[in-house]
Amino acid sequence: MEKKTPTTTTGTSSRRVRQPKRKVQSTPNGILKKIHPRMVADSPWTARHEMAFDSPAYLALRKDLTAHKGNQVPVLARPNPAYKPHVEGSPKWQLVYGGMRKVACLHLKIRMLVIVQDLTDEQAFQKAHAENSLRSQLSVFERGQFYCSALKSGLFGSMRQQAAYLKISVSEISRATFLAKLPDEVLQTMTSPTDIQILDVDKLRPAWERDPFEVMMRADEINEKDGPLSAKEAILRLTRPEPQSVAGCNTSTSIPLKVGEVVFGKLTVSATGQTSISFRRPLSKSLVSSLQSSLIDFAKDHIEEL
Repeated sequence: MEKKTPTTTTGTSSRRVRQPKRKVQSTPNGILKKIHPRMVADSPWTARHEMAFDSPAYLALRKDLTAHKGNQVPVLARPNPAYKPHVEGSPKWQLVYGGMRKVACLHLKIRMLVIVQDLTDEQAFQKAHAENSLRSQLSVFERGQFYCSALKSGLFGSMRQQAAYLKISVSEISRATFLAKLPDEVLQTMTSPTDIQILDVDKLRPAWERDPFEVMMRADEINEKDGPLSAKEAILRLTRPEPQSVAGCNTSTSIPLKVGEVVFGKLTVSATGQTSISFRRPLSKSLVSSLQSSLIDFAKDHIEEL
């Protein structure tokens, strides 16, 4: 019996033409992909200050990315723990490091070269810290933001735990986070807080801890009259010693008054025990009346001591 040779139909209606699958390149460090930067969520640990994206380094990066039609040095990402597959546009990956490259790719509307690794929160943070320390040259202020964001997220229970994990000193974290936690009014006295050096922190911190009200008052004066100054000039103005009395000895004690981290005034006690209250801003008539009532209530409870 003669065998029938099967015929092949070439019409598109009788068979599907399979498209070749896109190859995913594996590397010793992870999987290499080229994807739209919108599909990569930002890192949960903030580092770069907004002024970094107006710097000569960032402009040079954009120029390089334009010339090469993308980033030649990949950013690092991991699967996004918050990815929602049923939500349109939900980013599938989360940035570990490479924030400046991501922003540049977004501005230029080009795809981004990414290495994807499976990383825990701790591993991702450690890799971001290593990258920031070795390549990114973060300012003291930006390092403070980075350490603060990890502490706020609960990744570490304390500075000591964080320092032990990163193998750095507690002092390094403490000095940087102090800077990142300063009120906006103080940071606004400077053209850019990223210009602050570690020695500047060592000048500003004792002044703040001694009398935050005085530092805030000086910051208000700079912001109202002189506008932002260079970091060094601003810190000099913020920390300049007050004229001292009685043969160079300051005989009064100042106690900052604050709600949470907001300093609103100070209580000053002289060497003779005279007490005065100062506020950062002038009080309205209604606030003066309210203060007067509160002081009278205080006096009623302590009239024998007054």
